[in-house]
Amino acid sequence: MHEQEDTGVGPAGADDRGPRGHRELPHYRSREKREAEPQRVREPIHNRPRRQAPMVLTAHPRRRSRTGLVLAFVALFLVVGAAAAWATLVPVGVTVDGTAARVQPRSTVAELLATGVVTPQPGVLHALDGSVLASAPGPAGVVLVNGRVASTGQRVRAGDRIATKRGPEATETIMARQVPAPFRTVVKGFGEREKVVTDGEPGVALEWFGRYSGEVVRSEILIKPVNQVVQRSGGDGTSKLVALTFDDGPWGPKDQTERILDILDEYDIKATFFMLGNRVKVNGDIAAEVEKRGHLLGNHSFSHPDLTGESAAEIRKQVRRTSTLIENATGERPRWFRAPGGAVDPQVRSIVEAEGMTIAHWTIGTGDWKNLGSERIVDIVERKVKPGAIVLLHDGGGTREDTIEALPGIIERLRDKGYRFVTLEELSYVPGAGERY
Repeated sequence: MHEQEDTGVGPAGADDRGPRGHRELPHYRSREKREAEPQRVREPIHNRPRRQAPMVLTAHPRRRSRTGLVLAFVALFLVVGAAAAWATLVPVGVTVDGTAARVQPRSTVAELLATGVVTPQPGVLHALDGSVLASAPGPAGVVLVNGRVASTGQRVRAGDRIATKRGPEATETIMARQVPAPFRTVVKGFGEREKVVTDGEPGVALEWFGRYSGEVVRSEILIKPVNQVVQRSGGDGTSKLVALTFDDGPWGPKDQTERILDILDEYDIKATFFMLGNRVKVNGDIAAEVEKRGHLLGNHSFSHPDLTGESAAEIRKQVRRTSTLIENATGERPRWFRAPGGAVDPQVRSIVEAEGMTIAHWTIGTGDWKNLGSERIVDIVERKVKPGAIVLLHDGGGTREDTIEALPGIIERLRDKGYRFVTLEELSYVPGAGERY
């Protein structure tokens, strides 16, 4: 092998070798070379211009994974929600008392009752006297779901067997209340006018009654009432005046009222007619004829009930309705009132007076409605008559042939005794007859 002569000059790049003959790397400089090279002044880092790297919008791989999961969950939620909503709209099948029916899913028993899908029949409620209270609510019926009693809040499911059961029988409950204890009216004397000499004062009673029937089963007076005392008068005992009064008309059949009017016209006598509202309603023309012939009109209630057994509202209705019918038919509103059967208590008296009318009774009851015969009717009047007398007769309420036949005899016999016939209005104005009420 040929040896190379050492000329002191190495191959190209030999001057790059280090002191130990090693090739000097580009980044390596000997101390001598570093000192020989011109020194560069290094600027502070904060003065160096920053290199702006181009902005690339790329999602982080982990972020892309999370976004996908969120979207997947949202889609799943929407699908499940839509399915659930659809399930609530589709009716489900059940049976009601053995009949197939479809109801909204998860409907409650209360909702089925409200919509009429389930209609359990209530039980029978009895009054205290044992009768059936048809208009009162009986014990509620029962709803069973799958053989068990269901509450109103229980929800039904597809395939449930719903059945109804009639409610049990029961008797109405007994309740207690305090009510006014009415006072009685004690009437003294006779006559068509009344004057209260002692005011009545109601007491207090405790009564037990049926909740729906209102039937009172027991009553106990807690505070006793004070009775009212009424003094009647009908003349001064010297004026021979008598008033004929006719009740229960105007009567159309057999022209009864008109035949009586003809007899009164024949003797030139004016009388007082106490009319029923239900008769005026169908015989308004006859009522108008009574007024046209100069007779006095009075109110006798609408349907002839015992007013002392009626409520205040019913009494007011009976009285006011009749007055209106009479006024519409005749143009005159009645100023006198006669209670059916003469039954008057403080409540009736108060309502009648509030309607602007005066209560009128009678002193001679003829009993003509009993078909006693005309001659007996005449005898009763002749025997009982006295100055200021008020004779009770009837032009309605049934066949009154006896009354029509007796009327001429009554008039002639009393005239023979010196009596003059007047209306109640005229009788009340007799001088010395006492205070007009």
